[in-house]
Amino acid sequence: MAKACENNILFMSVSGDIQPHYTSIAGFVAKMHEQIEPLFTQEPRTKGVKS
Repeated sequence: MAKACENNILFMSVSGDIQPHYTSIAGFVAKMHEQIEPLFTQEPRTKGVKS
């Protein structure tokens, strides 16, 4: 994520063009892991796509 904030225009936009150090991101994830985990374990929703 830290590298994406330096190189990816979408990440730059979301981060307000701030490049956080990777330890800042790691600290945030460690502190908020219970809230973040569901974001990575849920099945992605696809609106209007039929299987």
